[in-house]
Amino acid sequence: MTIYTHAANLSKKILNSLSMREDCAFNSSRQGLPLAVSCLLVLGFFLRLFYLSYTDYDERMYDVTLPTGHLDYITHVATTLSLPNPLESWEYHQPPLYYCLAAAIFKITSSLEFSQQVLSLQLLSLAFAMIFLIVAAKCFHLLFASTHSQILANSFVIFWPSSILHSTRIGNDASYYAIYSIGFYFVLKYFFSNKPTNLVIASIFAALSTLTKANGLILVSIVLAAMLLAIRRRDICKDNYGTGVSIFVILLLGVALSFGDNFYWQLQHGASGTDWLLGDSLRFMNPELRIRNDFLNFFYFDVIAFLSNPFADTWQDEAGRQYFLTTFLKTSLFGEWKYADTPPTCKYIAQAISAMLLLIIPCTIYELLCLTRRRGPFFYPMLLNILIPFIFILCYRVKTSVAPASDFRYILPSLLSMAFFYTKRADGFAQAGSRVATVLMYLLLALFVIFSASFFIALSFEAPRSSS
Repeated sequence: MTIYTHAANLSKKILNSLSMREDCAFNSSRQGLPLAVSCLLVLGFFLRLFYLSYTDYDERMYDVTLPTGHLDYITHVATTLSLPNPLESWEYHQPPLYYCLAAAIFKITSSLEFSQQVLSLQLLSLAFAMIFLIVAAKCFHLLFASTHSQILANSFVIFWPSSILHSTRIGNDASYYAIYSIGFYFVLKYFFSNKPTNLVIASIFAALSTLTKANGLILVSIVLAAMLLAIRRRDICKDNYGTGVSIFVILLLGVALSFGDNFYWQLQHGASGTDWLLGDSLRFMNPELRIRNDFLNFFYFDVIAFLSNPFADTWQDEAGRQYFLTTFLKTSLFGEWKYADTPPTCKYIAQAISAMLLLIIPCTIYELLCLTRRRGPFFYPMLLNILIPFIFILCYRVKTSVAPASDFRYILPSLLSMAFFYTKRADGFAQAGSRVATVLMYLLLALFVIFSASFFIALSFEAPRSSS
């Protein structure tokens, strides 16, 4: 069998999986996504489209308009058909996959006005955001037989505020979320089917994720951990050792292509050279963003301050930027923006959402602890998808010592695990006959969804536009 035949078979397997054909093997009663879930996806799309209708490309963005920022990266590739020098820039150290695709869109729309060109880039991000939501729905379709459970889990992700805020930004985040979710979906499929071929497909998307954003190392770590578990369970053994070799080689190739130049320059120039993870970007970092790495900064959490001022500010200590948990939780909901020109209503709604978050978190943690005693085939991948990302962002914060490093957007796909554990807890209460607790959990998320949608409606009435 030739390499082309292998590639064709692998491509066919990916398409069959993503078109729901193979999901039916796990449960013959599930022939596709429930109608209610499809309706939720449509609602999620229109809510994001509504947000895009009043959000310009330079609003609530990250480093888009700065010299050597995301837009400069895209235009450089589009005009020169080459990658920029990563050593003397702010964002040019980023892996190139997204920027090459965005540059192609920018080139195709070159005959249009600039405002329409950047809108096309925002629509590209929206397309990636919808891929993330659709694949998330497929993950929950594997995890839950009950339609009610799927509705609850999907509502969690679809209406999570930062999931909407990051869906129309120019940058590589949305594309990373989409690629990550597909790779993680195939990790889940391995744990359901015990077929290591799924891990080969997952490794391909993990490699692609590293070529999209450095955060792809998270998915690489998850796939490696899953491979080790497969070896321990003897799903990968001497009879099919080539599968394990393929997974490792694919992951290694992705990491080498993404970080090889940074490793080379750091080895050449030592401590003064380019950082292997961040390129040369730390040299351009505003020193006012730097904060201390004291013990208190990582473990202190002021609930009153969190609720009274729900928006993050990475420039001022008054907003709690120096405390990892405070910034992490604030950005998990509303990103890294101050919302200075928004109506007071937005702040009141945000305070209510923040209070609900403090109720949601104990439910997810409690269920995670419960599942450690009654593990199913789903436990390990969902645990890895919340544990490895959290360790990653914690190490990233320690490494850089800057306030923006605590931003939840770096690990947003971990929402899949949060939604899973929250939904499992609601199911656990239902199975235990605790009707009141079950109703309260559904009611809490229903209120969360309503307030989240209300936040974006209120946001549409903001004052003159700004990027804060």
